[in-house]
Amino acid sequence: RSAPSLCASRLSTRVRVREEIIMDWLLGGVGGGLFDYNRENFFFDKEQQLKREFQLQKVRVTQFALYREDVRDLMDLTVSKMENYLVVNAFQL
Repeated sequence: RSAPSLCASRLSTRVRVREEIIMDWLLGGVGGGLFDYNRENFFFDKEQQLKREFQLQKVRVTQFALYREDVRDLMDLTVSKMENYLVVNAFQL
């Protein structure tokens, strides 16, 4: 073979070897660890976020139950006032 073709074949072999090393690194040990290192924290954060959303929903439900109770109390107060007015007006007749 001639010198230029020998250099080109060595260069292409080196490039292929480097590509294989990089692919092994990305897909293998280091790459697997690279994509796995934060997995546990990610799932922990998602679980905490879900718990926070459920707790917030529970607080809102409780808050609106209190609002409904307040409205019931106000309506009962109005009804009892009207009953008292009715009794007073009945005595006036």
